[in-house]
Amino acid sequence: NLYRYYQSFIGVEFDLRIIQAIMIKSIFEVLIILAPIVLSIMIAGVLGNIMQFGFIFTTKPIMPNLGKINPL
Repeated sequence: NLYRYYQSFIGVEFDLRIIQAIMIKSIFEVLIILAPIVLSIMIAGVLGNIMQFGFIFTTKPIMPNLGKINPL
């Protein structure tokens, strides 16, 4: 599909407007191709985190306890 789009510009004189249109179309097509892969990796990461630690939700900030640090 993108190859045919590129072929349509054979013999056309390039200017900034045409190059910008080609770049926008190319980036959009690459994002469509990569979206399912990135989405599945994100879902796997979230599910892996939930499976390891369970669903943890708190409104309290996590504060380190410096008294538990043993220098020796």
